[in-house]
Amino acid sequence: MKRRQIYFILVLIACNFTLGYAQNPFEVIEEPLPYSKKASSFTINIIGYNEDFVINEWQKYITDFSGLTYVTAVNKGVVEMESSGVVFPLLNDNKVNLYTRFAPNKTLTGVLLTVWVQKSDGTFFSSESSKKEAERIKDWLFEFQDKIRLLNTRIKYQQRF
Repeated sequence: MKRRQIYFILVLIACNFTLGYAQNPFEVIEEPLPYSKKASSFTINIIGYNEDFVINEWQKYITDFSGLTYVTAVNKGVVEMESSGVVFPLLNDNKVNLYTRFAPNKTLTGVLLTVWVQKSDGTFFSSESSKKEAERIKDWLFEFQDKIRLLNTRIKYQQRF
């Protein structure tokens, strides 16, 4: 009897850990680009919102940073955009170009937003070449995600009354 209880508790603990990690949307994944180890993409999983809403809010968000955004490609639900002349306050107000991809996440419960940040000299940011700036980019994506959540809360609140 005691052996079964211990086994049951171990199974519960194992399930708790795997479920906890599977549902963690609060991270930004940085991946090196295949052609350059000193360039990275930054991807955040924005859960609970459709692609059109996220794209629309992204364009407004980039406009606040003096950037001009336009669509460069659309293919099977994947939208790619380029934003030029973005004044990036997190990077000492340097002008950068952003290359952004919006794609449905694997479970179709939200949007994967992937960003490549290109410096004025043509190189891309990564933690390999500039760790502090890469962390700032990740924080910036979290700020965007929080902005969407706050906006969505306001929309729901206004619809009630």
